[in-house]
Amino acid sequence: MERLAEIACMSSYHWHKIYRAIYGETLAATVKRLRLHRAAGDKVRTDLTVGEIAKPSGYLNLQSFNRIFKSVYRMPPARYRKEGSHKTFEPSPNGKTAAMFDIT
Repeated sequence: MERLAEIACMSSYHWHKIYRAIYGETLAATVKRLRLHRAAGDKVRTDLTVGEIAKPSGYLNLQSFNRIFKSVYRMPPARYRKEGSHKTFEPSPNGKTAAMFDIT
């Protein structure tokens, strides 16, 4: 977070405050959410075990991973592989990306 604040020429406090106002969650919550989303995708697209998916996702404790996964996706990881509908990121159909704006 320090590096991101430095790039934005802000203090960490103000950068985090703006980030939270824009995204409605802390940076830590975003990281956790994205890791869990990637883990759910891995569960659907691969034959990896839950343990093989949990560790790279930042969960060293398998029980914690299962509990958090179930609370977010409303089913355990094994059932999600069979029944879950995982939405992956797809680029825009015309191949163009959204416009980016300079921050001054």
